[in-house]
Amino acid sequence: MCKMEFPELGLTLEEETGGVRVTQNSKSYLAGNWKLTDEVTAMIELSISNGFNNLWVEGHPSNKKLEAGTPSHYICFARDHEGRFDFLLANEGKKSALP
Repeated sequence: MCKMEFPELGLTLEEETGGVRVTQNSKSYLAGNWKLTDEVTAMIELSISNGFNNLWVEGHPSNKKLEAGTPSHYICFARDHEGRFDFLLANEGKKSALP
C-alpha cells in the first residue's frame, strides 16, 4: 500500500482498506474509495507546494463523521485549519446512474 509523509506538516496519507487515511495534527479521517494513484499524488504534491497544506478544516470532515469513523467522499485542501476549505478532491461523479 502507498504512503505519503510530510513530517514538516504533521501530515500522513496512507492507503488502507476502503480508501486513504489522512492524518494531520492529531485528526484523522478516511477518504473513502480513494487510492494514491500517480494522478492523485501529483495533485496532492502540487496543492501542498502552493500553500494548500492543511487537509482538514474545522467542520470538514464533520466532527460527527470523525467520531463515528464514517468515511468522507473527499480530500480537503486549505491554507489553514481554522478557515474554510479552498477546494476538495471529491468523487461524487465516479458512480454512474446508467445501467
